[in-house]
Amino acid sequence: MLIEKAGRRFAVEFQCTPISVQSVERRSLQYLLSDITPIWIVGGQPFHKRRTNDKFELTEYLWSLTKRNNGYAMLAGYEPESGKASLLTNIVPYTSRKIFAKHFQLPISHLKLPLPLFAEHPYFPFKSWLNEKMSWIQQKVRYGDLVQDRFLSTVYLEKSNPFLISPLIGLPVKYMEGFVSHPTEWQFFIWTDCLKKLSFNKRISLHYVYYKLRKRISKGDIVCRVLPLHEKALWEKAVRNYFRVLEELFYFQKVGKDLYRMIRVFPWPSHVEDAKNGEKDILKALIKNYR
Repeated sequence: MLIEKAGRRFAVEFQCTPISVQSVERRSLQYLLSDITPIWIVGGQPFHKRRTNDKFELTEYLWSLTKRNNGYAMLAGYEPESGKASLLTNIVPYTSRKIFAKHFQLPISHLKLPLPLFAEHPYFPFKSWLNEKMSWIQQKVRYGDLVQDRFLSTVYLEKSNPFLISPLIGLPVKYMEGFVSHPTEWQFFIWTDCLKKLSFNKRISLHYVYYKLRKRISKGDIVCRVLPLHEKALWEKAVRNYFRVLEELFYFQKVGKDLYRMIRVFPWPSHVEDAKNGEKDILKALIKNYR
């Protein structure tokens, strides 16, 4: 359905059954090239599974239909039987499928274009993050394949322990939905490939970090997400925001547009209790600095 409003054109796609991510990407690009904004609405609820009031699961197909609204990913759904629209807003991933989000329902007649905003204030479930991160690591260690899983094999090759990784690795950052891979994975690779041998007070360029991660991506060590309605190279924005967080935590100092200087060495815990305390301290700092 094509709609014109205030000089803008919108193509509303009501998708009753799942299609391939490639099809979503191709059709969305065709609209955008014609200066038409595509709005995908899922048939039914805008999630694969609801776990709790604020925890859901999304497939990659559903992820591909999301768009950014007020800085957050969101997804719309419609149930013809009830005549109600559903909005999943403030979507924040904590594994490749599981997300934190806020869910709203409203009559379809109240759904306006562009899609309405909810929860406009900064939102992030920090208190749940550490538990979910630990659960992800436990599942990774229990079911991971040391031959096929490049993250686990690299951790052990570095003579490290998945449960004793620096608390600065696995931080939640803006735009991290650009990766299918967990933040612990791509941030660990940043450390091994870029930061491990970086001396105190030495500089590093984000372009160098991008270059190193592209090599990992090309080998399949890191997986990026296809998000046709989001900004291009979203994963690069996630990396940039990771360094911004490290700057706020006083481990790096920004000395140029894409240049950072290391001013503190990454802490590495020696035992589990040390790791827990380190992550709690980082969490407090993240909550304080979050905006």
